[in-house]
Amino acid sequence: MLACLTEMRRILRTRAFWAAALLTVFVLWAELGSEIYWLLHGATLSYGTLLQKALTGEGNLLALPLLAALPAAAAARRELSGGAVPAILFRCGRKKYLVSRFFSVVLGALLSQTAGILLFAGVLAVFLSPEPFPAALLFARLLIAAVFALTGSIAALLTRDAVCACVVPSALCFSLSMLRERFFTEAAYLDPLCWLDGGSFLFPAALLFFLSVLFFVSLSREVRRYV
Repeated sequence: MLACLTEMRRILRTRAFWAAALLTVFVLWAELGSEIYWLLHGATLSYGTLLQKALTGEGNLLALPLLAALPAAAAARRELSGGAVPAILFRCGRKKYLVSRFFSVVLGALLSQTAGILLFAGVLAVFLSPEPFPAALLFARLLIAAVFALTGSIAALLTRDAVCACVVPSALCFSLSMLRERFFTEAAYLDPLCWLDGGSFLFPAALLFFLSVLFFVSLSREVRRYV
């Protein structure tokens, strides 16, 4: 719990966190498309419908993986490359370091997306009367954000390149969507856009568990290599 709170405070002070949150607001606003015109001209629209359209739009296919990885997915790779890990391990130990880096990656994605969605919901509330928030859509988005953040961090560790923390999740997300659309049309579980609608959490939850294990294995191996 202490590691979680410490990482949360640290993440909230970073520029990458607020950049990801504000970019999330921009992406969600852009997903409204032509509805923006009617919204700005006082048309009566459904708050819940607009929120759902923004959270499940196709633009999230490339934006969400990048925004989820932006706050903290490359942190462990940078610490390893910069030589800071031996000093950190001397102070806190290997186990605490691994746990704190895991919390950093996941919390960075969850907190930035939550902040962005709440800010976007507040913007919509300026124009329309708020309605009950679609909890399933929010949970689905946060679950998927955690999946992509861990994917990026693992990619950065395996390739030993911090840039891959943002590039690989976006490429993987787009590739899965194309595979489903062109070759496996019946396999809806392959398409990240289908995960966003909150219809089923089983596949992304299983993927999150697998990636969590792989993250600890990958980071442990890299720590042993550098220390």
